Formats: sequence, C-alpha cells, structure tokens
Amino acid sequence: MKLSDALPQSLILLDCETTGGKAGRDRITEIALIEIANGEEISRWQTLINPGISIPPWITRITGIDNQMVANAPRFEDIAEELWQRLQGKVLMAHHARFDSSFLKLSFKQIGIRYSPQVLCSVKLSRSLFPEHRSHSLDAIIKRLSLKVAERHRAMDDTEVILALLKHISTQCAPEAVRSACQQQLRRPSLPSQLDANTIDDLPEAPGVYRFYDAEGQLLYVGKSINIRQRVLSHFTDITDRKGMDLYRQLSHIEFDETPSDFGAQLLENQQIKQLTPR
Repeated sequence: MKLSDALPQSLILLDCETTGGKAGRDRITEIALIEIANGEEISRWQTLINPGISIPPWITRITGIDNQMVANAPRFEDIAEELWQRLQGKVLMAHHARFDSSFLKLSFKQIGIRYSPQVLCSVKLSRSLFPEHRSHSLDAIIKRLSLKVAERHRAMDDTEVILALLKHISTQCAPEAVRSACQQQLRRPSLPSQLDANTIDDLPEAPGVYRFYDAEGQLLYVGKSINIRQRVLSHFTDITDRKGMDLYRQLSHIEFDETPSDFGAQLLENQQIKQLTPR
C-alpha cells in the first residue's frame, strides 16, 4: 500500500545490529534498509558486517549473530560507498534513531566521511500519534499490530516492523497530524551566525561536557548533558532571556569532552567550572 503523503517523500527505514550499546566502543554487525520514494517501497538492502571485534555471547543470544557468521562478511569500509549512495539526501528513520544514527555517523567518520542526515525516530512518531499507548517499543508495536516476525533483533525483520508501523499510521492518522509530528522532529533551530554548522554535526550524542567560546577565544559557558548534541541545540531554541540571547550572539566555537556516564559528566563539569571560570 502507498504510505501517507504527509511522510517525507524520500525516506530510508533502517536498523543496525551491533556488538553492544556504545558507538565509541562497539561496532555494527548487520545493517538493513528499506527505501521509500513518494510513499512506495522501491528497494531493500541488507548485509552482515565483520565488526573487527568479538561479538559478546549475550549479544549473540539476543540477535542470533555470532562470530562465525561475520567472519567472512565485509567490513564497514567495504560497503561504505554503496551504503552512502543509498543514504545520501534521504531522511533516515529508525526505532530509537539516536542509537542507529550514532553508529552510522561514527562508522563513516572513522573512514573520513561526514554523515549528518535528517533523522526521524519511529518511537517518537508512535508516541506522538498514539499517546494512548504506554509502550512504543518494537515488541509493543508487534503485539499491537498483531505482526508475525520471524527473527526479532535481526536487522531486516526489525526494519519491516517500522514499515508496518508507517502503514498503520497512513491508514489511522490524519495527514495533518502525521505532517506535524514529522516536522516537529525535523525542525532544526536557527544557529548563531558565527557558528559553523559542521560544528553541530560533529557533536556526539553521548554524555559529556561542552564549552562555548566567543570569536576571541574567551570561554562563555560550561555545561554538561547525557546527550551533548541535543543539549547544545536546545540552547538555540525558544530563547526568552537576555543571558541566553547574549550567549547566542557571542557564540563562535564549541569544544567538548565525552564521559562514560552522566555522573562522570557532572564531576567533569564541576571541575571545569572551577578551573576555567567562564565569563
């Protein structure tokens, strides 16, 4: 069936399986995608990937992917060009999209390619359009829509669940509601004129501390977050106070330090505020 015209007309539905939950430490083991153009499915693509590191047994128990299965699979750099061509210029949709997009960004970055897509999260989309439901996990959606999934936690099967959700949305939700829910996620705040947009693209979606500097290199602000990129962008949204406006006008450069956890970010923030004394 044709999907709602209110959805982006050039869309990639994607799922990654990995060796663990941290993009800086773990690696992709499988990628699957379904390409949508003008509401119609036009192609599918999937591949196992040799992560170059051992797959923990607990991950194998979840995904069914073991070290033997990926031993002769291509490495990410071997499939990167083809994957890039499929992704380029399209909106990326994944379930808990921050997870998948962070692995893709870092994997591309490690081979010298900048990947900074517009991203839609199907969890957020489901939560926005079906607020009456408590859970919006893939398992909850499978149960809600009475789907039959052969291999849960394999990339293509999970991607097909996202497609089923979009079909459900297309028949059950008003186009205006779908368009509004998508635009809410895709809307990007206006950045300070002196700030290079690539700076934002380079920010990690991970815990840590960030620092704002003016054009002369003077430290303006030190902050911390469990998601550095998301928190930095929030500084540029709905600015209502003078302090926030002054920061917006002066900001020219951003630096950051990642930490293993939110607690580590809190400790580092306190340390840097005492040592660096922002203006």
